[in-house]
This record gives sequence, C-alpha cells and structure tokens, in this order.
Amino acid sequence: SGIAKIKKTHAKQWEAEEPGVFPIFGANKWRSQQFPYMFLGTFFTSNLNHRALPKIIHKVTNGRSLTDYHDEGNRIFVGWFLVQWLMGLAGNCSIRAFHALAVLQELCEFEAGE
Repeated sequence: SGIAKIKKTHAKQWEAEEPGVFPIFGANKWRSQQFPYMFLGTFFTSNLNHRALPKIIHKVTNGRSLTDYHDEGNRIFVGWFLVQWLMGLAGNCSIRAFHALAVLQELCEFEAGE
C-alpha cells in the first residue's frame, strides 16, 4: 500500500510519529481520529468545490467508515498534513503540498491509485 511505502522510505520520520496522527492527543485514539471527520465533514464540505469529497472517500474506502479504514492501518488526511510530516511545520500551503507529493510519489514509486 501507499502507507507501507511511505513507512519504508521515511522510516526515521515514521518512528518519531506516523503521518496524520497528532501527538498532542497522546494515546487517545478517538481524538486522533476525529481530525479526518472534522476536516472532511466541517471544513472542506462547507466549500462548494469540495462537496464531492464524501462520495470520493466512500469510493476510496469501499464504503467502510473512516474509523474502520483507519483501524486497518490506512490514513486519510489533507496533503498539507503530509507535507508538515515530511518537512516539519510548513503551514497549510497547497503549493508546497502539490510539489512535495510529486517528490514523494517519485521516492516511494507509488502505483496508480496509491
């Protein structure tokens, strides 16, 4: 999977903390998992151009809930969260996310759909 490839190619960062997991919440699994729901359900779908996200997520997860999907070891988070995890705090800059994701695709040799 894409997450497994990121874990392999970025072992040092992964050891410190997994992407999309917020250490400020400690071991509180629910609080850590609330971010995908909060971002997808509140912030993004309030914008007209993001209204398709629930259908896209439903397709990506094969109809499973985000909690089930997360418990299987998968992650759904916005691109700039991944950029912050890769580079350190970089703000929520979509331009950085666009370029960093392209580099990550090259480093991890993602296949189509990962």
